[in-house]
Amino acid sequence: MLSVLSYFMVFHRLDVKALHTWDEALFANRAFYLAFHGEYFTSWQEVDFCEIPHPNTKPPLIGFFQAISFKMLGYNRLALRLPIALLGILTGLGLLIFAKKWSSGYTVGILATVILFSAFGYNHWHVLRTGDHDAALAFWLLGSIVFFWLYRFGKHKNLNLVLFFVFTACAILTKSIMGFLMLPGIGLYALFFMPLKPLLKNPAFYAGFGLMALLVILFYGSMEMKHPGFLQLVWDKEIGGRYTTSIDHHEGPWYFYIDYLTGKGFKPFWILSLIGAWFGIRSTNTALRHASIMLSICVLTYLITISAAQTKLIWYAAPLYPLMALLAAMGMVSVSEKWLYLLAEKLRLKSQSIWLVYLLFLASPIYKIIDRNLTESTEYVFERYELALERLHETHPEISQIKVHTRNSLWYPNLIFVANKFSKIYGVEINLVKPTDRLMAGDLVFGSYHERMERYNLTLIEQYGAKGDIRLWRVDSLKRPE
Repeated sequence: MLSVLSYFMVFHRLDVKALHTWDEALFANRAFYLAFHGEYFTSWQEVDFCEIPHPNTKPPLIGFFQAISFKMLGYNRLALRLPIALLGILTGLGLLIFAKKWSSGYTVGILATVILFSAFGYNHWHVLRTGDHDAALAFWLLGSIVFFWLYRFGKHKNLNLVLFFVFTACAILTKSIMGFLMLPGIGLYALFFMPLKPLLKNPAFYAGFGLMALLVILFYGSMEMKHPGFLQLVWDKEIGGRYTTSIDHHEGPWYFYIDYLTGKGFKPFWILSLIGAWFGIRSTNTALRHASIMLSICVLTYLITISAAQTKLIWYAAPLYPLMALLAAMGMVSVSEKWLYLLAEKLRLKSQSIWLVYLLFLASPIYKIIDRNLTESTEYVFERYELALERLHETHPEISQIKVHTRNSLWYPNLIFVANKFSKIYGVEINLVKPTDRLMAGDLVFGSYHERMERYNLTLIEQYGAKGDIRLWRVDSLKRPE
């Protein structure tokens, strides 16, 4: 049942929506460049069809996975989004494994996975359902917490300690400074709730830390040597710039994330997270108690850290969802054990009947996600360009030259990806033209209508989409001299 739900909640119609015109398309261009050119670029001006004077400072780890996916599945949306969706599934599997370590069965893990996939803030654009890297960051950071806990309570302590550092390094190489943000919480847990001397005397601690430092230094050091000034750009664009100032007017009050999580992103599960933390911290089960303490501290410190930043975006909260899902599942089970099982005994019902209560509670969030996946479509006109161009290529494979009309001079990164894909993969010569660019007789022009096109005599060839507002014209002549 969990597998079926996971398919419909995570994978179903994963590629139906066009690339989102900003961050997802930026990641698509990075992965395309890695796959097609075999290189990591540091300036967007190195990318064909792109004119924006902006640096590229995002680490390439997940981009490599997406580039491999492009090579295997083709340069399409499914190939871009599938690695992220698979990491989401691995995150659910991590919840199952982690919960099983300190509980007698899989109930908490199953509930946590379903809650995670039902959470609007997690199973949505920019996290699980697109090619952005926030779900990947959430996976690595969950893994770092799990392996640190396993160092304390599991077998193979040295291996788990090294894996804690490896997963932290992967988080850093996924989203730069964001990969460090669980370390304060883990550090506070270690300082107050475990003996530090054995940890600090363990050679595996220094081996793991050295390996993490090596992986991070190899990337950033090599980039600085190859492109002097790269580290300063990372500071300006990824660290100091975003934390101390608001980027692109993405700002909000100190309670921005609390308001989002309780109002939409993790509604109604956040209440259960508080209940789970309360019961978990008071549990007589030592392993469960320490898992609850560490999860609670990590949620609190991460939330405080991102709330203090001047740049605020809802997807910065992505790493919180797996941790809060575990606490919420613990809250559901704790309430059941305290009251529902007693009620079931009095009514002479089997203990398995409690699952009906779980299913009734989760039915509405599950339905909303599945219904969204079944019905979602692309609304923004410049994102629908991609879908219409694909249709054009299917119906008119003979067209080898086309001009894509962007209506204005703004930079649309989804069109940069489409232009690179059509020109390098399909062999179609594409030009991105602005309203001020001159068209010539015989040009095939694709896009939505703009008043500057009134200067030309046009022949309509095709209309695309349900709205018919994206069209293919042939320029016949200029109506009047310029």
